[in-house]
Amino acid sequence: MKDAYVLLGADREKLMELSRQLFDTDESAAIHLAPGNPIDFLEELPRKLAEAGQKLCRIISLVDAAQLERRGELAPWFEMLCHFSDVVLLENTQPVSPAWLSALKKRVKGTPLLLAEWPLRGNGIPTGEIIYPEARRISQYFEDEVGDGIPIFSGDDDETVDEEDDPPVEERYFVRDAAGRRFVKIVAP
Repeated sequence: MKDAYVLLGADREKLMELSRQLFDTDESAAIHLAPGNPIDFLEELPRKLAEAGQKLCRIISLVDAAQLERRGELAPWFEMLCHFSDVVLLENTQPVSPAWLSALKKRVKGTPLLLAEWPLRGNGIPTGEIIYPEARRISQYFEDEVGDGIPIFSGDDDETVDEEDDPPVEERYFVRDAAGRRFVKIVAP
């Protein structure tokens, strides 16, 4: 299977540039760009990857921090990106207030998500860690074998999660009403 990477963000040109910077010499990876509001794209992604014979390695989001600070209505869009992404790269951080940037970083602290400023400026996160094919996303929607024999340690009694006992993962971002409208509304830049 071919490795697949998904790049999410507001600006297609910036996503293409990010792709060139991260995967300049890697011809073996499939790169999928999803600018704007990627909900429909993400919902169909498992099927598309299966049809193409690809496996998902990482979902990487590129976010303009200054735009996010200026436009409060983008907060749900950012939360959605954090939910589905393994890595969120913040660009254009110079004009934002340090207090705002610190608060933003605290909101994602404690999650498996990797959050870094882009371009990387000696903050200790090498490009290899950004593209390393390890799931760090909060969402379990893209996982093929969720819970299949994974031991759970919750005190004295060890249990094993059995896939047959758990219902399939339903993402709140994909839920629709009877008319086909999504319950969670996302405003994209």
